[in-house]
Amino acid sequence: ILVNNAAYQMSHESIDEISAEEFDRTFRTNVYATFYLSKAAARHMPPGSAIINTVSVNADKPNKTLLAYASTKGALQNFTGGLAQLL
Repeated sequence: ILVNNAAYQMSHESIDEISAEEFDRTFRTNVYATFYLSKAAARHMPPGSAIINTVSVNADKPNKTLLAYASTKGALQNFTGGLAQLL
């Protein structure tokens, strides 16, 4: 079993407050890490194994102050559905 549960989030009142570095960090932590860990683990997992990706209510109902974080959770929800079909 692989559980991808790490996440990074910051709250902002304006898109102007979100730096490129923070946006990148949020995607690297929340999306890229899940992709790379899943890819590495899948090749070693026998039938019946599981990959669990945690998302958030923000995947379906994004909070306006968590724009970067909510975007990653939507991406993870979609990634998880696609990965389940692929594996």
